Amino acid sequence: MSVNRRAILGLLLGGVAGAAFGQETMVSPIPKPRPRDLHKQDLPSGDTLVDRAGLSGEVAFAVAHVAQGEMLEVRGPLLRLPPASVAKTVTSLYALEHLGPDFRFVTRVLATGPISNGAVQGDLILIGSGDPTLDTDALARLASQLRDAGVSGVSGRFLVHDSALPRIEQIDGAQTEYAGYNPAITGLNLNYNRVHFEWRRQGEEYSLKMDARAEKFAPDVRIAHMRITQRDRPVFDHEPGQGRDEWTVARSALGAGGRGGCRCVCRRFMRAKCFKRLPRSLACDCHRRSWQILSPKRLRLPALRVRL
Repeated sequence: MSVNRRAILGLLLGGVAGAAFGQETMVSPIPKPRPRDLHKQDLPSGDTLVDRAGLSGEVAFAVAHVAQGEMLEVRGPLLRLPPASVAKTVTSLYALEHLGPDFRFVTRVLATGPISNGAVQGDLILIGSGDPTLDTDALARLASQLRDAGVSGVSGRFLVHDSALPRIEQIDGAQTEYAGYNPAITGLNLNYNRVHFEWRRQGEEYSLKMDARAEKFAPDVRIAHMRITQRDRPVFDHEPGQGRDEWTVARSALGAGGRGGCRCVCRRFMRAKCFKRLPRSLACDCHRRSWQILSPKRLRLPALRVRL
């Protein structure tokens, strides 16, 4: 086989070029590092979110990294605004620190005597521990436990003990009296110490209803009464009554119908009467007795204990 000089030269040049090109493909330029916040560049800013939401009035916020103590974004840091529900964060942190994550409020029913033929031979006492979330449905479960314990009546009195916490008539006296965020606080709260008010137009008049409404039960409340008056303002007004709350509402504000909540001033009687009425729907005869408010000094040791 004969190979001429031109072929040999071609082979040599091809090998050199291939080696050169191969070397070139093995060397790649180092890419520039991406910025750390690249994934955030497509996220809208806080100001953009506020604008998109169409929020009216003044808006301020602060977003911080708790673990690193780093402020991530702020808007209006020097703008003075009421804390509103943000204050619940401080309350929750205080409760976790002083009460612990396993703490539970306990609402109890105590009896001062034994059960004979289904009747408590003594008094029945409803005792609160300051539970802020106690509602009518929870009282119904307590009444059901009472029935399951064999109680169908009481020979003595119904008593209420609410001295686990000091009694505060309202959170802020500068706020409107009927505001739902300004209720009373005591050792035995119910439905955030508010009465549910509902109205419906019927021809030229209105039907009014006031009850202790929860998700399942809504017993009527007789210690609160609503009356319609001819005025524009205020929408609601409260007048002291004898043993019950007397409320008035402006007729011009009612419209076709609606619902709302009113602060319960006679709150101890509302809780007592609400609990008394529930056993009626549970085939228990306890509702026939009247309730009394028990002084802490008169509290006696129980023989029966039902706990919620």
